[in-house]
Amino acid sequence: FQGGQRIWDIRGARARDAAAEAGIVNQQFVATLNAKQQFFNVLAARESQIAAAAQLEQAEQQRRTSVALARARQATRSDSLRAEIQVRNAQLAVSDTRNSLETSEASLTRAVGADELVTAAPGDTLSEGLAMSDSDLAALAERGPLVTQSESLLRAARAANTMAWTDYLPSASLSYSRGGTGDAADLRVPSDLRYTGALRLSFSVPIFDQLQREERQVQSSVAEDNAQAELRDARLAAREGIVRWLGTYHVAGERVQAQIATVEAAEEDLRVQQQRYAVGGSTLLDVLTSQTQLNQARRDLIQARYDQRVAKAQLEALVGRGL
Repeated sequence: FQGGQRIWDIRGARARDAAAEAGIVNQQFVATLNAKQQFFNVLAARESQIAAAAQLEQAEQQRRTSVALARARQATRSDSLRAEIQVRNAQLAVSDTRNSLETSEASLTRAVGADELVTAAPGDTLSEGLAMSDSDLAALAERGPLVTQSESLLRAARAANTMAWTDYLPSASLSYSRGGTGDAADLRVPSDLRYTGALRLSFSVPIFDQLQREERQVQSSVAEDNAQAELRDARLAAREGIVRWLGTYHVAGERVQAQIATVEAAEEDLRVQQQRYAVGGSTLLDVLTSQTQLNQARRDLIQARYDQRVAKAQLEALVGRGL
């Protein structure tokens, strides 16, 4: 018996084992979050590529209209030159989005650790939404992987602190031995052995060890205080994360709906301006302004979708489960 050290050592080892398992779960969701972000980057790059292709098609259509009007002397040569600039800019946008898609696919391939190139299947990942209410998500975040790991580390620190106090307790040692002796003319074991037994019991009381016990006790007490502070911070971080990412998710969802309507309105506005320009009812500047507004609306829609996807992935990492 050594003052109960082994008992608390076992408890501390079990707590550290639980903390390690919680840490594995936490790292799994961190890795999953990274892979999802790369996946969403591919989706955003593909959506940008589609938007750039639409921009190029509209610019080429406008160039044909401007050239035809210029030849008919219903528009100036400046209009055709401006339309040509818009085509060149749209071509550059297509090249940029193609390069962005290839880069995003390479990052996704690295994130999942695949030997072959990995890409994202086209499609929207926002249709299902969240599988539970905000209050349920907040409750799950209080028991998320990071909080669970901090709780296990606190239990391990408490066990280590208790074990440090066992250095002040006495140690006891109990042993028993039994042996037999006898005489024989050869090497065979004699049959008339004389047996004796001995029971030994000893106590050791620690008196002074150059303040090493005090040093270990202070260190373990500080470690427990630190573990308590880390657990409190983990809980506060979970609450902060829920508030932040739930807000981001809902706001991004509202932005998605608003930008869908904005894109539809901008497309209709561009169509009207192009028709008016073809019959001389508006200038090329009006058409270019409408085109710029449409391009910006498309970019804002892509960014809003990306923000909502990332916010959902962050929420899944916080609660430790898929949503």
